[in-house]
Amino acid sequence: TAARGFDDSDRNRGCAIGAVTLDLSAADSALRTVCHEAFESWVDTIAGHLPWRSHKARRSFAEMVVTTLEGAFIVSRAQQSGRPFLTAGHWLARSAQSYGQQPTQRNRKGEAL
Repeated sequence: TAARGFDDSDRNRGCAIGAVTLDLSAADSALRTVCHEAFESWVDTIAGHLPWRSHKARRSFAEMVVTTLEGAFIVSRAQQSGRPFLTAGHWLARSAQSYGQQPTQRNRKGEAL
């Protein structure tokens, strides 16, 4: 698991793309584009594996997964524990399960969200 991998790495692991992104200045537009494209590719990959019909819902949830895991890296480093990854995984799984049990939400035009 990510939690075990973090704990086995002397609790000093992080996300290289996240770390670079946090250190960019306004003048680093080319590197910002590279980081943005990396995050987008992760979101696209995750969204492609989600079971829901709505592209918008899959993409939104996938973005939440990436955002949650990036946060888990930061909190895990601060706590020196992989536990935030377990917490993140637990709540992401519950959110996905909960969403899958709800009726399809529709916009004003009747289109699935």
